[in-house]
Amino acid sequence: MTNVLTRRVLDFLLIGLLFGLGACQGSADSGRNAVAEISHPKIKDNKSSVASTSDATVAPVKTGRVHALVEDSALRKYVDDSAYVIVEVDLNLDGRLDRVVSSAENAGNTLLFFINDGAKFYQALTSINLTEDGGRVLRSVSPTPTNLHPEVLKIETYFPQGEDEAVHYIRYADGGWQLSRTVYSVSDWRDHDGIRYVCEVSQDLPMADLPKPDVSARIKQLPEEEKRRNQCAEKSGG
Repeated sequence: MTNVLTRRVLDFLLIGLLFGLGACQGSADSGRNAVAEISHPKIKDNKSSVASTSDATVAPVKTGRVHALVEDSALRKYVDDSAYVIVEVDLNLDGRLDRVVSSAENAGNTLLFFINDGAKFYQALTSINLTEDGGRVLRSVSPTPTNLHPEVLKIETYFPQGEDEAVHYIRYADGGWQLSRTVYSVSDWRDHDGIRYVCEVSQDLPMADLPKPDVSARIKQLPEEEKRRNQCAEKSGG
């Protein structure tokens, strides 16, 4: 009887000893894992962080720069005003895009030039857009093709009733702008042959002086009807 009890007690102690060793091993493994995680942070998280930082530094610097120049200039007040149109044009042939501000159709005759010097936009010209009160209205303002340089800008106007158009060309020379020429295009509904007259008229007037009534009065108009056959080119209608 004593031997049996003694054997059971020894078995009991052995089981307890084995259980205790297993628990210690588990704690040691957990500790090692914890140390490993502290010593070696997750590479995925680091990559994420680096990628987001890189994305933040890649910005459209040129676009943002030009936008900032507009925001800091007198040009800004025209940007969201529907009474004006704004066109990008290299007005002084320096390779930078400047801005032309013109009154919109039937909204006035203001014409402003803003030059981009790389650091700011500054207003360089105040003039008129060559529309007429009760006459031709604005159709478009656009840059000229490079083969027409030093003419840099053309302003197209038209008479709402009938076939009567005018295209005004502006050139850059000697640090300023001149109205160089106007091409008039007109036809007469009474002409059964449908002849259209295209008349190119030299102007050579400083744009800066056109707001003065005595200077704008010198803008040469479409030749009189009786002179068109001699002074204008004829194009067949149809």
